[in-house]
Amino acid sequence: GSTGTGGAGSTGSGSSGGVGVGASVGVNVGVNTIQAEIEDQAAVSGKGNVTLEARGEHLQTTEVTGGAQGASVSFTPVAAVTVGVNTTISRLGAGAEMKVGGGYRSMAEQKSESTSTATGQTQGEKLAIGASLALNTSVDTVKSSIERDLDAGGGVTVEAKGVAKSSATATASA
Repeated sequence: GSTGTGGAGSTGSGSSGGVGVGASVGVNVGVNTIQAEIEDQAAVSGKGNVTLEARGEHLQTTEVTGGAQGASVSFTPVAAVTVGVNTTISRLGAGAEMKVGGGYRSMAEQKSESTSTATGQTQGEKLAIGASLALNTSVDTVKSSIERDLDAGGGVTVEAKGVAKSSATATASA
């Protein structure tokens, strides 16, 4: 199973009367892969159990605000960037022997979270500069593999779990 939430927000404003600006940027990239497979030269035998599971839960949030006011110079670039790339795999793969007759489990589980917030603000009337940057980048990989030869008969469990959180907050004002 997989759950993914992503978002990027951006708000900006500026006022005139001798410069002003009020830039905002928000970038949110995701790229999630979840996979559970027996492939390569497949052929699975039976008489009980074989389980492959791969889960994943990915949440990314990017919030950006901006500002600038009354001018006579003001400035406020703000940026918040979140990238991601999460992978969750559980695989048997490659070829030949695999009997089973009960048992064998493989698993891979992953949770991930990433948040970036950058705010800004700035007033002006004879200069006020504010800059904010919140950057977040993640590359999570969770894997569980065997790549063949397996004669279970009731045992074998291979698991890989992972949890990753990340947060970045930047606030600037003048």
